[in-house]
Amino acid sequence: TFFAPIWENIAWHTLGPSVTGFDYNETTNILQVYVNQPGDGSYFDHVYVNRVWLSDKNRNNAEISVTGKQTGRNMASGNYTYEFNMKEVPEGSYNVVINAQDTFNNTGNLPYQTVVVDNTAPSVSISYEGKPISKNVTVYGLENVRIQLTDALTKPSLSRMTLRGGPVSDAVELSWVNLGNNLYAPNYPKIFPSLNEGETYTLTVQAKDEMNNVKESSVEFNYLPNNLVRLENLKTLAVNASLKTSDNTALAVLYASQLRKKDGSIATGLQDAVLTVRKDAAFGVTVNGVSAMPGESKELQLDLGLGDSRSFPIFPAVSGLTGRSEFMINIEELK
Repeated sequence: TFFAPIWENIAWHTLGPSVTGFDYNETTNILQVYVNQPGDGSYFDHVYVNRVWLSDKNRNNAEISVTGKQTGRNMASGNYTYEFNMKEVPEGSYNVVINAQDTFNNTGNLPYQTVVVDNTAPSVSISYEGKPISKNVTVYGLENVRIQLTDALTKPSLSRMTLRGGPVSDAVELSWVNLGNNLYAPNYPKIFPSLNEGETYTLTVQAKDEMNNVKESSVEFNYLPNNLVRLENLKTLAVNASLKTSDNTALAVLYASQLRKKDGSIATGLQDAVLTVRKDAAFGVTVNGVSAMPGESKELQLDLGLGDSRSFPIFPAVSGLTGRSEFMINIEELK
Protein backbone atom coordinates (compact mmCIF):
# COMPACT_ATOMS: atom_id res chain seq x y z
CA THR A 1 0.00 0.00 0.00
CA PHE A 2 1.27 3.40 -0.97
CA PHE A 3 0.64 6.38 1.31
CA ALA A 4 0.97 9.93 -0.10
CA PRO A 5 2.79 12.27 2.31
CA ILE A 6 0.71 15.08 3.83
CA TRP A 7 2.36 18.47 4.39
CA GLU A 8 1.01 21.31 6.48
CA ASN A 9 2.53 24.78 6.77
CA ILE A 10 1.94 26.37 10.15
CA ALA A 11 2.96 29.96 10.80
CA TRP A 12 2.28 32.35 13.59
CA HIS A 13 3.22 35.97 14.04
CA THR A 14 2.72 37.94 17.24
CA LEU A 15 4.54 41.19 16.41
CA GLY A 16 1.60 43.44 15.63
CA PRO A 17 1.55 46.76 13.76
CA SER A 18 2.07 50.07 15.50
CA VAL A 19 0.71 53.47 14.49
CA THR A 20 3.81 55.64 14.56
CA GLY A 21 2.45 59.08 13.69
CA PHE A 22 0.18 61.29 11.65
CA ASP A 23 -0.04 64.63 9.81
CA TYR A 24 -3.12 66.72 9.12
CA ASN A 25 -3.44 69.22 6.27
CA GLU A 26 -5.93 71.91 7.25
CA THR A 27 -6.24 73.13 3.66
CA THR A 28 -7.14 69.76 2.11
CA ASN A 29 -8.61 68.17 5.28
CA ILE A 30 -6.45 65.08 4.62
CA LEU A 31 -5.26 63.06 7.64
CA GLN A 32 -2.08 61.14 6.77
CA VAL A 33 -1.35 58.12 9.00
CA TYR A 34 1.96 56.27 9.40
CA VAL A 35 2.02 52.57 10.39
CA ASN A 36 4.93 50.17 10.92
CA GLN A 37 4.58 46.39 10.54
CA PRO A 38 7.42 44.24 12.00
CA GLY A 39 8.34 41.38 9.68
CA ASP A 40 6.44 42.92 6.82
CA GLY A 41 6.34 40.54 3.84
CA SER A 42 7.44 37.47 5.84
CA TYR A 43 6.17 33.93 5.08
CA PHE A 44 5.94 34.65 1.36
CA ASP A 45 4.18 37.97 1.99
CA HIS A 46 1.65 36.50 4.36
CA VAL A 47 2.48 39.22 6.91
CA TYR A 48 1.22 42.69 6.05
CA VAL A 49 -1.11 45.42 7.24
CA ASN A 50 -4.55 44.66 5.87
CA ARG A 51 -6.67 47.26 7.61
CA VAL A 52 -6.37 50.77 9.04
CA TRP A 53 -9.41 52.57 10.43
CA LEU A 54 -10.56 55.35 12.72
CA SER A 55 -12.72 54.86 15.80
CA ASP A 56 -14.45 57.13 18.31
CA LYS A 57 -13.31 56.67 21.90
CA ASN A 58 -16.39 58.52 23.14
CA ARG A 59 -18.62 55.82 21.59
CA ASN A 60 -16.86 52.66 22.84
CA ASN A 61 -14.39 52.82 19.95
CA ALA A 62 -17.14 52.46 17.36
CA GLU A 63 -15.72 52.65 13.86
CA ILE A 64 -16.03 56.02 12.14
CA SER A 65 -17.56 55.88 8.69
CA VAL A 66 -14.60 56.85 6.51
CA THR A 67 -12.32 54.66 4.39
CA GLY A 68 -8.55 54.91 4.55
CA LYS A 69 -6.56 54.76 1.32
CA GLN A 70 -3.12 53.12 1.28
CA THR A 71 -0.73 55.47 -0.48
CA GLY A 72 2.62 53.89 0.36
CA ARG A 73 4.33 50.66 1.49
CA ASN A 74 8.03 49.95 2.03
CA MET A 75 8.53 46.21 2.71
CA ALA A 76 12.18 46.70 3.67
CA SER A 77 11.27 49.00 6.56
CA GLY A 78 7.71 47.82 7.14
CA ASN A 79 6.42 51.38 6.87
CA TYR A 80 2.95 52.13 5.48
CA THR A 81 1.17 55.38 4.69
CA TYR A 82 -2.60 55.77 4.70
CA GLU A 83 -4.77 58.79 3.95
CA PHE A 84 -8.21 59.70 5.28
CA ASN A 85 -10.29 62.49 3.78
CA MET A 86 -11.86 64.00 6.88
CA LYS A 87 -14.41 65.84 4.75
CA GLU A 88 -16.01 62.42 4.17
CA VAL A 89 -16.60 61.85 7.88
CA PRO A 90 -20.24 62.44 8.90
CA GLU A 91 -20.77 65.74 10.71
CA GLY A 92 -20.21 65.66 14.44
CA SER A 93 -17.59 65.66 17.21
CA TYR A 94 -15.26 62.66 17.59
CA ASN A 95 -12.49 61.61 20.00
CA VAL A 96 -10.49 59.92 17.26
CA VAL A 97 -8.28 56.84 17.70
CA ILE A 98 -6.19 55.52 14.78
CA ASN A 99 -6.20 51.71 14.52
CA ALA A 100 -4.18 49.21 12.45
CA GLN A 101 -4.47 45.45 11.98
CA ASP A 102 -2.29 42.88 10.21
CA THR A 103 -3.14 39.59 8.52
CA PHE A 104 -2.64 37.70 11.82
CA ASN A 105 -5.25 39.90 13.56
CA ASN A 106 -2.62 41.68 15.62
CA THR A 107 -3.65 45.27 16.27
CA GLY A 108 -2.16 48.55 17.37
CA ASN A 109 -3.61 52.00 17.94
CA LEU A 110 -2.70 55.59 18.67
CA PRO A 111 -4.96 58.32 20.10
CA TYR A 112 -5.29 61.23 17.70
CA GLN A 113 -7.37 64.13 19.00
CA THR A 114 -10.89 65.47 19.25
CA VAL A 115 -12.11 66.23 15.75
CA VAL A 116 -15.12 68.33 14.81
CA VAL A 117 -16.32 67.65 11.28
CA ASP A 118 -18.36 70.41 9.68
CA ASN A 119 -19.47 69.96 6.07
CA THR A 120 -22.05 72.74 6.08
CA ALA A 121 -21.12 76.30 5.11
CA PRO A 122 -21.91 79.04 7.63
CA SER A 123 -25.09 81.02 7.21
CA VAL A 124 -24.84 84.73 6.42
CA SER A 125 -27.46 87.30 7.41
CA ILE A 126 -27.12 90.90 6.13
CA SER A 127 -29.35 93.49 7.77
CA TYR A 128 -29.88 97.22 8.13
CA GLU A 129 -31.29 98.56 11.39
CA GLY A 130 -32.23 95.00 12.33
CA LYS A 131 -34.23 94.28 9.18
CA PRO A 132 -33.38 92.31 6.01
CA ILE A 133 -32.10 94.34 3.05
CA SER A 134 -33.93 94.32 -0.28
CA LYS A 135 -33.72 96.26 -3.53
CA ASN A 136 -36.40 98.66 -2.30
CA VAL A 137 -34.51 99.53 0.89
CA THR A 138 -32.47 102.72 1.12
CA VAL A 139 -29.44 102.31 3.37
CA TYR A 140 -28.45 105.53 5.14
CA GLY A 141 -24.78 105.05 5.94
CA LEU A 142 -23.03 101.74 5.30
CA GLU A 143 -21.73 101.80 8.86
CA ASN A 144 -25.27 100.82 9.90
CA VAL A 145 -25.18 97.56 7.91
CA ARG A 146 -24.61 94.41 9.96
CA ILE A 147 -23.40 90.98 8.83
CA GLN A 148 -24.19 88.10 11.19
CA LEU A 149 -22.48 84.72 10.70
CA THR A 150 -23.67 81.50 12.32
CA ASP A 151 -22.32 77.95 12.22
CA ALA A 152 -23.47 74.97 14.27
CA LEU A 153 -20.11 73.18 14.67
CA THR A 154 -17.08 75.36 13.92
CA LYS A 155 -16.23 79.05 14.17
CA PRO A 156 -17.12 81.10 11.08
CA SER A 157 -15.18 84.12 9.86
CA LEU A 158 -15.57 86.79 7.21
CA SER A 159 -13.14 86.39 4.30
CA ARG A 160 -14.20 89.00 1.72
CA MET A 161 -16.58 91.91 1.24
CA THR A 162 -17.20 93.78 -2.02
CA LEU A 163 -19.49 96.59 -3.12
CA ARG A 164 -20.47 97.07 -6.76
CA GLY A 165 -22.77 99.37 -8.69
CA GLY A 166 -24.00 102.87 -8.02
CA PRO A 167 -24.06 105.84 -10.40
CA VAL A 168 -20.55 105.22 -11.76
CA SER A 169 -20.46 101.39 -11.55
CA ASP A 170 -17.99 101.31 -8.67
CA ALA A 171 -16.22 98.09 -7.68
CA VAL A 172 -14.81 98.42 -4.17
CA GLU A 173 -13.11 95.90 -1.88
CA LEU A 174 -14.32 96.72 1.62
CA SER A 175 -12.62 96.21 4.94
CA TRP A 176 -14.73 95.54 8.03
CA VAL A 177 -14.95 95.77 11.79
CA ASN A 178 -15.45 92.70 13.98
CA LEU A 179 -18.07 93.64 16.56
CA GLY A 180 -17.81 90.32 18.42
CA ASN A 181 -20.07 87.26 18.53
CA ASN A 182 -19.58 86.72 14.77
CA LEU A 183 -21.13 90.12 14.01
CA TYR A 184 -19.43 92.44 11.49
CA ALA A 185 -19.90 95.93 10.03
CA PRO A 186 -18.33 97.34 6.84
CA ASN A 187 -15.91 100.23 7.05
CA TYR A 188 -17.01 103.42 5.35
CA PRO A 189 -16.08 103.54 1.64
CA LYS A 190 -15.89 106.64 -0.57
CA ILE A 191 -18.87 105.95 -2.83
CA PHE A 192 -21.50 108.20 -4.37
CA PRO A 193 -25.13 108.12 -3.25
CA SER A 194 -27.98 106.53 -5.24
CA LEU A 195 -29.76 109.74 -6.26
CA ASN A 196 -31.47 108.38 -9.38
CA GLU A 197 -33.43 105.25 -10.27
CA GLY A 198 -31.29 102.26 -11.22
CA GLU A 199 -28.23 103.39 -9.24
CA THR A 200 -28.38 100.56 -6.71
CA TYR A 201 -25.40 98.92 -5.04
CA THR A 202 -24.81 95.21 -4.49
CA LEU A 203 -22.98 94.17 -1.32
CA THR A 204 -21.44 90.70 -1.54
CA VAL A 205 -20.11 88.94 1.55
CA GLN A 206 -18.02 85.76 1.60
CA ALA A 207 -17.67 83.72 4.78
CA LYS A 208 -15.98 80.44 5.68
CA ASP A 209 -15.67 78.15 8.68
CA GLU A 210 -12.77 76.16 10.13
CA MET A 211 -13.44 73.28 7.72
CA ASN A 212 -13.11 75.69 4.75
CA ASN A 213 -16.80 75.53 3.86
CA VAL A 214 -17.51 78.76 1.97
CA LYS A 215 -20.77 80.71 1.71
CA GLU A 216 -21.39 83.80 -0.41
CA SER A 217 -24.38 86.08 0.09
CA SER A 218 -25.44 89.29 -1.71
CA VAL A 219 -27.97 92.06 -1.15
CA GLU A 220 -28.99 94.94 -3.42
CA PHE A 221 -30.03 98.35 -2.08
CA ASN A 222 -30.09 102.10 -2.62
CA TYR A 223 -27.49 104.07 -0.71
CA LEU A 224 -27.40 107.53 0.82
CA PRO A 225 -24.81 108.87 3.30
CA ASN A 226 -26.14 109.24 6.82
CA ASN A 227 -25.84 113.06 6.82
CA LEU A 228 -26.28 113.98 3.16
CA VAL A 229 -26.37 117.65 2.18
CA ARG A 230 -27.16 117.98 -1.50
CA LEU A 231 -26.19 121.18 -3.33
CA GLU A 232 -28.10 122.66 -6.21
CA ASN A 233 -26.27 122.73 -9.54
CA LEU A 234 -23.44 125.25 -9.45
CA LYS A 235 -22.58 127.07 -12.67
CA THR A 236 -19.24 128.76 -13.19
CA LEU A 237 -16.81 129.61 -15.97
CA ALA A 238 -14.18 127.12 -17.19
CA VAL A 239 -11.37 128.87 -15.32
CA ASN A 240 -9.23 127.31 -12.59
CA ALA A 241 -9.64 130.26 -10.26
CA SER A 242 -12.24 131.52 -7.83
CA LEU A 243 -14.09 134.11 -9.91
CA LYS A 244 -16.00 136.79 -8.05
CA THR A 245 -18.81 139.17 -8.83
CA SER A 246 -18.53 142.95 -8.60
CA ASP A 247 -19.46 142.81 -4.92
CA ASN A 248 -16.56 140.37 -4.24
CA THR A 249 -18.83 137.31 -3.91
CA ALA A 250 -17.50 134.03 -5.30
CA LEU A 251 -19.49 132.64 -8.24
CA ALA A 252 -19.58 129.12 -6.81
CA VAL A 253 -19.25 128.37 -3.11
CA LEU A 254 -20.02 125.70 -0.54
CA TYR A 255 -21.96 127.16 2.38
CA ALA A 256 -21.65 125.51 5.77
CA SER A 257 -24.06 126.65 8.44
CA GLN A 258 -23.97 125.33 11.98
CA LEU A 259 -23.03 121.65 11.96
CA ARG A 260 -23.70 119.58 15.05
CA LYS A 261 -21.81 116.62 16.47
CA LYS A 262 -23.42 113.40 17.68
CA ASP A 263 -23.85 114.81 21.17
CA GLY A 264 -25.72 117.83 19.79
CA SER A 265 -22.96 120.38 20.37
CA ILE A 266 -21.83 122.68 17.56
CA ALA A 267 -18.76 121.63 15.57
CA THR A 268 -16.00 124.24 15.56
CA GLY A 269 -12.49 124.71 14.23
CA LEU A 270 -10.66 122.65 11.63
CA GLN A 271 -12.50 119.60 10.31
CA ASP A 272 -10.79 116.79 8.41
CA ALA A 273 -12.65 116.02 5.20
CA VAL A 274 -12.20 114.12 1.93
CA LEU A 275 -13.00 115.57 -1.49
CA THR A 276 -13.96 112.92 -4.07
CA VAL A 277 -14.72 113.61 -7.74
CA ARG A 278 -16.75 111.10 -9.74
CA LYS A 279 -14.68 109.20 -12.27
CA ASP A 280 -17.03 110.18 -15.10
CA ALA A 281 -16.65 113.91 -14.33
CA ALA A 282 -15.75 116.23 -17.21
CA PHE A 283 -13.07 118.00 -15.17
CA GLY A 284 -11.44 118.07 -11.76
CA VAL A 285 -12.77 120.21 -8.92
CA THR A 286 -11.02 122.52 -6.46
CA VAL A 287 -12.59 123.14 -3.05
CA ASN A 288 -10.96 125.46 -0.53
CA GLY A 289 -7.63 125.26 -2.38
CA VAL A 290 -7.48 121.43 -2.70
CA SER A 291 -7.89 119.90 -6.18
CA ALA A 292 -9.08 116.41 -7.07
CA MET A 293 -9.20 115.07 -10.61
CA PRO A 294 -11.92 112.69 -11.90
CA GLY A 295 -11.82 109.45 -9.91
CA GLU A 296 -9.55 110.91 -7.21
CA SER A 297 -10.04 111.47 -3.49
CA LYS A 298 -8.03 114.16 -1.71
CA GLU A 299 -7.86 115.12 1.94
CA LEU A 300 -8.67 118.71 2.87
CA GLN A 301 -9.53 120.76 5.92
CA LEU A 302 -12.53 123.01 6.41
CA ASP A 303 -12.38 125.67 9.12
CA LEU A 304 -15.77 126.03 10.77
CA GLY A 305 -14.48 128.78 13.04
CA LEU A 306 -16.58 129.20 16.15
CA GLY A 307 -19.54 127.45 14.59
CA ASP A 308 -20.82 130.38 12.58
CA SER A 309 -21.73 130.11 8.88
CA ARG A 310 -18.77 129.73 6.55
CA SER A 311 -18.32 129.60 2.77
CA PHE A 312 -15.64 127.80 0.76
CA PRO A 313 -14.88 128.60 -2.91
CA ILE A 314 -15.42 125.94 -5.59
CA PHE A 315 -14.03 126.09 -9.14
CA PRO A 316 -12.66 123.82 -11.92
CA ALA A 317 -9.22 122.34 -11.32
CA VAL A 318 -8.23 122.90 -14.97
CA SER A 319 -9.12 125.79 -17.26
CA GLY A 320 -10.77 125.35 -20.63
CA LEU A 321 -12.78 122.17 -19.95
CA THR A 322 -16.55 122.31 -20.10
CA GLY A 323 -19.23 119.88 -19.03
CA ARG A 324 -20.58 118.50 -15.78
CA SER A 325 -18.64 117.30 -12.73
CA GLU A 326 -20.15 115.74 -9.64
CA PHE A 327 -18.22 115.62 -6.40
CA MET A 328 -18.77 114.99 -2.72
CA ILE A 329 -17.14 116.12 0.50
CA ASN A 330 -17.13 113.61 3.32
CA ILE A 331 -16.52 114.52 6.96
CA GLU A 332 -16.41 111.19 8.77
CA GLU A 333 -16.62 112.67 12.26
CA LEU A 334 -17.29 116.24 13.28
CA LYS A 335 -15.05 117.66 15.97
